[in-house]
Amino acid sequence: MAGGSISWRGKDLERALVAVGVLAVIATFLPYYGAKITMEGVDLSYSVNAWHSYAILGDLLLVAAVVVAAVRAYAPLQLPPQLSGAGPVGGYGLTAALAGLGTLLVFARAVSTPHIDGALAPGISFGIQWGGYLLFLLGIAETALAVLAARQLDHPMAPAVAAGPV
Repeated sequence: MAGGSISWRGKDLERALVAVGVLAVIATFLPYYGAKITMEGVDLSYSVNAWHSYAILGDLLLVAAVVVAAVRAYAPLQLPPQLSGAGPVGGYGLTAALAGLGTLLVFARAVSTPHIDGALAPGISFGIQWGGYLLFLLGIAETALAVLAARQLDHPMAPAVAAGPV
């Protein structure tokens, strides 16, 4: 890292992006939102994954993001020129947009649901579960890696030419 910029080798960045994307898709099946009721020594708990309500659209966008990234990384000749890095957006730019919007929708769904902790109603709590928090972090990481890949691989900047005497 020099001058405050992050630089990864191309294949390492592509592999990290696809791996984080796959982990984000797996996280959509973990406990996303749940409830726990404790009464007279009996614990009841229930949780759902992220595949409900309009979070489904966010989940599908995260799946699409990892598919575009994987195809761009492992089979770039199969993509149209607009997605292979020759167009104005490029495959990783599209991946960043899909992952960012998907993460935003999943997060919006989670914060729009009611939350109660045990302080307000003793023995009753419900809200975002650990899988939801993990999904948010992985979605943000996927978006950040896709932005980095778009900057480095879709449209690499030409090396600066040293200014000499004119």
